[in-house]
Amino acid sequence: MATWKCIVCNWDNAEKWEKCAKCGTVRLPFSTNAEAELFRKLQHEVKTIKAEIDKYQISVAVKWEYLQISSDEIYTLGGIRGFWC
Repeated sequence: MATWKCIVCNWDNAEKWEKCAKCGTVRLPFSTNAEAELFRKLQHEVKTIKAEIDKYQISVAVKWEYLQISSDEIYTLGGIRGFWC
């Protein structure tokens, strides 16, 4: 079975797939070798931008913070209901 390489992640995909099985990039049929060469040149740029987007998404991800208090502190703050409301 023939395969095609994804222009974004360089993953080998089976001919039957229209989207890359790894990153979801849509397969683009090239009508000329010049178009194929252009996409190969842009491949590095696309990877770099995708890596920057992934890094940004990780940096803005929700971070959890925890507060540890003793039972004495709960009562001084007005009990559990007073603390959370």
